[in-house]
Amino acid sequence: MSAVERVSLLPNAENRRGDDLRVRVGLRLRFHTMDQLVLAFTGDLSRGGMRLNSPKPLPVGSEVDVTLALPDGGPEMIVHCQVMSASEREGDGYAIGVRFMDPDGEFMRRIEWYILNADPASEQFGVHPHRRRLHIVIADDDPLQRANTSRPFIERGDDVRLAADGLEALGLCLKERPDIVLTDVQMPKMDGWQLLRMLRGRPNLKGVPVLFHTTLSSEADRLVGYRLGVDDYLQKPCAEQNLLAQVDRAAVRSVQQAHARDAEPDRDTLRGDLSMVSLPSLLSFLELERRTGIIRVGPLTNGSLTLRDGALVHLEIDGMSRDAPMEKRFAALLAAREGRFEFRGCDVDRTSGIQRSLSGLLLECARQSDEGSL
Repeated sequence: MSAVERVSLLPNAENRRGDDLRVRVGLRLRFHTMDQLVLAFTGDLSRGGMRLNSPKPLPVGSEVDVTLALPDGGPEMIVHCQVMSASEREGDGYAIGVRFMDPDGEFMRRIEWYILNADPASEQFGVHPHRRRLHIVIADDDPLQRANTSRPFIERGDDVRLAADGLEALGLCLKERPDIVLTDVQMPKMDGWQLLRMLRGRPNLKGVPVLFHTTLSSEADRLVGYRLGVDDYLQKPCAEQNLLAQVDRAAVRSVQQAHARDAEPDRDTLRGDLSMVSLPSLLSFLELERRTGIIRVGPLTNGSLTLRDGALVHLEIDGMSRDAPMEKRFAALLAAREGRFEFRGCDVDRTSGIQRSLSGLLLECARQSDEGSL
C-alpha cells in the first residue's frame, strides 16, 4: 500500500446538500524512486486504480484528486479518482481503494512516457552496462576518427565492427544485427542519411538504434535526421565518457521500448533530444507540415500538446492548472531545454478543442517575455 504524504479537504461545489455523504478530497502521493514508480505502474496503476492510506476516513463514492509526485525531480501529475472501497482504521490511517476516472487513458500514457524517457540508473553504466557485450557498428570515412571513436568501447569489452562508409556499414548490419549503429553523416558512397533510410526500411533492422556522430550542428539538419528516425545526435568532438553514456542510454531505451513498438507500430513518429532540436523549431516544422497528433515532452518538464492540421487544440503540463492562461502554460513548456520529445501522428477529434496558431503563440510568448509579463 502506498503512503500518502499529505491530505487536504477541498470544497465540492457540486455537492452542497447536507445529506450528501460524498466529499471532494485532495491527496498527494510521492514516489521516491523510479523502481517504486515502475512497480506501481506495472501493478495497480495498469489495472486502472490503486490502494492508498488516507489520514481521514472517506466514504465510498467520494471524488478524490490524487497528485502523484514523480521521482528523480520529475513533475507532479493530478489524476481524478473515485473511492471504490474503504476499511476501518489501520495503523496511522484508513485504507481506501480508488479507480481512475480517465476514460481516454492519457494519464497512463504520460506515466509510461516518463518511465521510458527517464535516464537509466547510474549503475547500468560501466564496464558491462547491460550485463552483456554490446555489438556496435561504427561508420566513419576518417580512419583516425574511426579509431578514436571505437577505442573506449573496445577497451571495455564491447564487440565493435568498423566501416569506412554507409554501404559497408549496411553490409555489416545485414550480416549480423547490431545493438547500436554509430555513424558519421557526411561519407562517400552511402552517407549517414541514406544508411538510416536503408536500416529503417528493413524489418529486421528498423528497430536498431542509430546515433549520428557528426559535425553538422544546425537544427534544420538535426530535424531532418529525427524525421528519418535517428535516435540521437552526438556532436564531434565528443568526450569519451559522454560517448559511452549516450550509447548506453540508447541501448537501454531501445530495450525498454521494444514491446511498445511491437504492439503499436510507429505511424508518423518523430523522437529526439531537446538539447539538439528546440521545441519552437519542432513546433514550427509541425505547423508548416500541418501535422495531426500528440507531442509529449519529458521527463523534467512533463507535458503534452495535441495538434490538428498544425494548430494547437489541447495543452497539458503536469503541475500547472488547466485554468492558467494558455500563454503561461505554453511558455512553461517552451522553457524546457533538456529531456526528450516524441510526436506521434494519430486521429484527433475535429469537433472539440481550441484552435490556436502555433506561430501566433510563439510570437505572443516572445512579446510577453520581452515585456516581463510572463
